[in-house]
Amino acid sequence: MFKSLTQFLRQRPTRFRTRSESRDNQTDIRRLKSVESAIQEALKHAEREKSGLTERAEIARACVSGLIGSNVDEYRERDEKTESLLTESERELVTAANRINQLTAQISLFKRLLEVLNVAS
Repeated sequence: MFKSLTQFLRQRPTRFRTRSESRDNQTDIRRLKSVESAIQEALKHAEREKSGLTERAEIARACVSGLIGSNVDEYRERDEKTESLLTESERELVTAANRINQLTAQISLFKRLLEVLNVAS
C-alpha cells in the first residue's frame, strides 16, 4: 500500500477511466437477475410450504369434525382423551392458520418485489 498521499499521487495513472456504458448495463442486469432469481426461489418455496400446510390443515379439520360429532349435546358425553385431542387439534389448526397468513403476506411481498425488479430492468 502507499505510505503517503504524495506516493499515491505519483503512482496513479494520469487519466481517470471508467467502464463503458455497455459494460455497466451488463453488470446492472446481471445484478438484478441475481436478485430476481433469489426472490423467485423464495417465492417458490413459500408457495410450496403454503400449499402443503393448507392441504394438511384441511385434512386435520375434516378429522377433527368427525371427533366433534354432529349431535348438539354430543360434547357432554366426550371422554377426557377425545376432549384433550380436540383442544390440541384446535391449537394446531390456529397455528397453521397463522402460518398460512404469514406465507400469504410473504408471497404477496415477493410478487411485488418481482414487479418492481421487472420495471427496473
